[in-house]
Amino acid sequence: MTSFRRLVVALAAASALFAGAGATAHAAAPTAAGPAQTLHVAPAAPTGNGGGTTFGGYAPSVTPAVQTSHVDANGYYLCKVGYLCALAWDPTTTSWKVFHFWYCDYYDLAYWNGGGYYLNQQTNHAQAIFYNSSWSEVTYANADGVQRWQDWNPVYHIRSCG
Repeated sequence: MTSFRRLVVALAAASALFAGAGATAHAAAPTAAGPAQTLHVAPAAPTGNGGGTTFGGYAPSVTPAVQTSHVDANGYYLCKVGYLCALAWDPTTTSWKVFHFWYCDYYDLAYWNGGGYYLNQQTNHAQAIFYNSSWSEVTYANADGVQRWQDWNPVYHIRSCG
């Protein structure tokens, strides 16, 4: 009976672990996330998304790949200190896909359609640069810790630490 009890406890713990993993991305309210870290509110869903069809049927992506997460419209997400975070609407999940850029590199964007947001939490005043298809600068993203709107349509490349 002891091994059966251990099995039940292990299954309950695993079940709670899986339930907790999904819940962290959709926190009900902001809480302390650690030293010098805060949760940020994702914007509302883009208007006219037609259930995701207006913005195409493909998930936004970057090359080389970076860590990503999803957050519901008006949900909470974490952008750690030291990161550049960019939010692009994902029509395949009808949620914001958050890209967490850590390494200083050039990134190619695919299926970043419409408006989105970025938040530059990098240290030492690192500035990100957004480029168009001809590699001309579209905008500079200062490391000011403020979530800002960005039209992703003209942006084809990101240098995370210009």
